Amino acid sequence: METLEIQNSSAISKIIFDTEESVVGVAFTSNSDKVYNYKCKNIEDTKSQIMIAETTGGSVGKLIHSLRKDGILEIIKTEKSE
Repeated sequence: METLEIQNSSAISKIIFDTEESVVGVAFTSNSDKVYNYKCKNIEDTKSQIMIAETTGGSVGKLIHSLRKDGILEIIKTEKSE
């Protein structure tokens, strides 16, 4: 697992890449302790896009939104504890 701390985003605080499970975890700045996990169709390409956006000053939040909208990232639903 690899964690990328996002420095220049008002929406995203960190992204966690689990390449073995093809899962991308996203922590938003509004609650950085909660990580939303997404199944990723192409984790290496997605990781590359996110790292390029982070290093070039692109909007990581807009990129995550676009990847979700395009179906590249699909939320992993979890059962709520009672």
